[in-house]
Amino acid sequence: MNVVIVKLAGIASYGVASVDFELLLSTLLFISREGMRNALLRVESDPPAHRNSRQKPGVKDQLLINASLVPIGLGMVMANLVFLVFKSTSDSDWKTAIVIYIIAGWVELCVEPLYVLSRAQVLFQVQAKCEGIAVTARCITVTTLLITGRHIADADDNNPYSLLAFAAGQMVYALTILATYAWYMSHELEYPVWHCYVPRQIASSGHFVMPETRKLAVTFVGQSLLKHCLTQGDNMLMVKYASNAIKGTFAMVSNYGSIPARIIFLPLEEASRAMFSRQSTATSAQQTENARLVRRVIEILAKFQLLLGSILVVFGTLYSSTFMALLGQDDPTASNTMSMYCLYLPLMGLNGFLEAFVHSVADRNQLLHVNIWMIICTITYVVISVQILSVLQLGSAGIVAANMVNMAMRIVYCTRFVKT
Repeated sequence: MNVVIVKLAGIASYGVASVDFELLLSTLLFISREGMRNALLRVESDPPAHRNSRQKPGVKDQLLINASLVPIGLGMVMANLVFLVFKSTSDSDWKTAIVIYIIAGWVELCVEPLYVLSRAQVLFQVQAKCEGIAVTARCITVTTLLITGRHIADADDNNPYSLLAFAAGQMVYALTILATYAWYMSHELEYPVWHCYVPRQIASSGHFVMPETRKLAVTFVGQSLLKHCLTQGDNMLMVKYASNAIKGTFAMVSNYGSIPARIIFLPLEEASRAMFSRQSTATSAQQTENARLVRRVIEILAKFQLLLGSILVVFGTLYSSTFMALLGQDDPTASNTMSMYCLYLPLMGLNGFLEAFVHSVADRNQLLHVNIWMIICTITYVVISVQILSVLQLGSAGIVAANMVNMAMRIVYCTRFVKT
């Protein structure tokens, strides 16, 4: 699908959509929801046995619902702020695409109550189904519009839908994932789905959101901002220093290179994060046994990541040029970037579950220490990346190398934390 889209949209438009637009969307979503999501991982839902013949959510479910509605309101405020920043843009297609992306981001935030409840009840299959269906719908939408645009393109072969197709695809993704979550969760919950969007004060506590949840969410928001700068730092720097062609090459290599991360690393990280969070809330009598279990899980994950990483390093670096040639990209820059990305993947896998452990068990004071280290990593990454792009002119391969340094520093800190 990437090969088709690059051919239909052009490498420059593909770069703008994959870097500029995705950076805007991920910033809106990340800041609005990530802190509350991490905080709510430590809150359990009501057990099914306690929900029979009930018309309203129980106390625990209602606390989850109340807290998960906060990102929706916060997202609406952020969406308006982003629109005010970009409304003076002169390019009409670019401005229209930005507006659609902003609206799509807020629609996606409306999934939060259903997502939080599904994760609290360990319904990972619901998440997988909903995201799979939504991604498929987005791919079909983008491809269809780009093919249509190619047929009505002008003499210069400029696709009139080269940017709008990506925006429309994101809107379809947001609407689809909201609809599918509502459908699947209506069969899992023992109360109507619309109750998930009604905040209610909890009589026993007198609060809509528990104070400890609010404090933890604020701490996680600060950490999420730092993590977002590290995760999206390459896109931020490329928006400033890189051409659209370099953006397109990096985006294409990232989409192919991150396939193992999306298919293997991310599900393992999500599952381990949920498991670590549940173990950390156990009673004191269970702590010793849980510690042994968690240590064993970490050892198994580390060995698996290192074995898989060895395969990627050996065969990925040797055959990256052949792989890119088969995709119609004979440019040495793309091959070099893909080779570097294969070296980057093992570090990405290790960091994923190690940070999942840190975020699941750390208290507020420990999270502050994590944030300080994140700031150090961010500054180091920015300095190296700016030198690579503006002075050394190493392009997209250099950005991946800077990411490797950043990831290695985070792994070192997380490993020390795990040992303690």
